[in-house]
Amino acid sequence: MNNKSISRSKRLPLTSLNFLLAALLAVQLVFVWFSFRADQEGMQPVVSFFNTLQSGKTDNLAISESDGISLIFSQDNDGKWQIEQSDTSPVPADHLAVTKLLDKLTNLQSERLVALTESSHIRLKVDKTVFSKKITMRDNSGNEQVLFVGSSPDRQTSYVRSGESKKVYQVKGITSWELDTDIAAWLQE
Repeated sequence: MNNKSISRSKRLPLTSLNFLLAALLAVQLVFVWFSFRADQEGMQPVVSFFNTLQSGKTDNLAISESDGISLIFSQDNDGKWQIEQSDTSPVPADHLAVTKLLDKLTNLQSERLVALTESSHIRLKVDKTVFSKKITMRDNSGNEQVLFVGSSPDRQTSYVRSGESKKVYQVKGITSWELDTDIAAWLQE
């Protein structure tokens, strides 16, 4: 009888320990499930910046700098891109380069919200008067949208703000140095 009572007393704490460990595991799993669910509900939606414009329907594109320098592209009657000049007639632009830029801009998306207030616009260089680049696109229906491209936190991303919004996003795929306002960078070869 002594052997049986000893073996029962050894098993009972082990069973209680197993029960306690199982309960702790269940609590942890419930905690992980609630945490994962909260993360899913808190995710930012994907934002498209030129959502009403399509690259195939855009007939005017302007790239401006805050110091007043700007470059304006327009399509001629044959659909070829040209660079507008104030003192002379338009000159042919590199059609492939302009088309690639338009595709990049119309497909630009982000879900990384960086700032919500106007007070951050100057610091991020996406303000109406202080910006790295300002992109204005217009389609053949007269719809126009503006995008401010600001400073770059690294070589592959930039801060951007739609002209009609206070929200600033970090995007990958476009930087202000790609948006050259020097006419020589866009001439047809």
